[in-house]
Amino acid sequence: MTKYRKATAILGLVLMVVLAGCSSYLENLARTGDQLAVAGDLFAETGKMYDNLYQSGAITEAEYAPWREFATNFKKVYPAAVATWKSLKAHPDVDSGDMNEILSLISDLSTRLFGFYREVYAKTQGG
Repeated sequence: MTKYRKATAILGLVLMVVLAGCSSYLENLARTGDQLAVAGDLFAETGKMYDNLYQSGAITEAEYAPWREFATNFKKVYPAAVATWKSLKAHPDVDSGDMNEILSLISDLSTRLFGFYREVYAKTQGG
């Protein structure tokens, strides 16, 4: 292989890795936005169900308290996650390393939120 062909092959390989990395980053950015939207909607729906059950006396304070604590934390963390996501979306060329942290945070919040949703949904269905 000539020196020129070898340099071209290396440059091509580097370019493919960079483009694959950009694609992955942009895909993660889009996925995070989708997760944020779903989490926001699910939080609102879950909150309505918990509030209705609590106000009607169908669940006790002891059953409502874990939701209240989670909701208080969610209301603090969610806007910060959205703001960070918007900043990353506005500057996709700058990989600040925040994406993995945001993905992890949203994944954890979504998992916990879905657990609350399943629990309250079962209660609304008489379970």
